[in-house]
Amino acid sequence: MIQDHWPPNSPDLNSLEYCIWDEFVKVINWNEVTSKTTLIQELKKAMKKIRKDVVFESCNSWTNRLYRMAQHDEDYLR
Repeated sequence: MIQDHWPPNSPDLNSLEYCIWDEFVKVINWNEVTSKTTLIQELKKAMKKIRKDVVFESCNSWTNRLYRMAQHDEDYLR
């Protein structure tokens, strides 16, 4: 089964896990969150505040990690 060979929740492969979520949480104004509705509003605002350089660096880092993983264990990606 292919799922046995792919770590979907691995922080080494998931750029959201180690970078984007951290940035996302930092830009949310938690003082404004008092209900589900205000949480949704703050989440939408936060998406617009995430810096592009953080997103690009995250993607670059992910690509480098994937390359290094492939170099050390080629069978792992099959």
